[in-house]
Amino acid sequence: MRVARQEIAAPDGPGTHLARKRVPVTQSTILSSGPINGADTLTIEVIQPDSMPAVVRIVWPTAATITTPAHYLEVASAAMRLLAEASTTLARIRASRRL
Repeated sequence: MRVARQEIAAPDGPGTHLARKRVPVTQSTILSSGPINGADTLTIEVIQPDSMPAVVRIVWPTAATITTPAHYLEVASAAMRLLAEASTTLARIRASRRL
């Protein structure tokens, strides 16, 4: 589990002046991260800002993920495995730290 300090945009929705505000982050914990095909990575993390409730951020690849029909099930399975792993890790964190 990696923990990092960073800044994130306030979760007020896209296109508003509030979305450009920066909020200091106390802690960012990677819940799950891994490849979904040969080139793309999916990352799920929980972010705990100093003065806001915790949020879960899902970082999808910046461009479309391309695969052949023959490999689609592998890509979809990898993405679902990472999301399920993140859910399990988050449940463990919530049980121990009460997020």
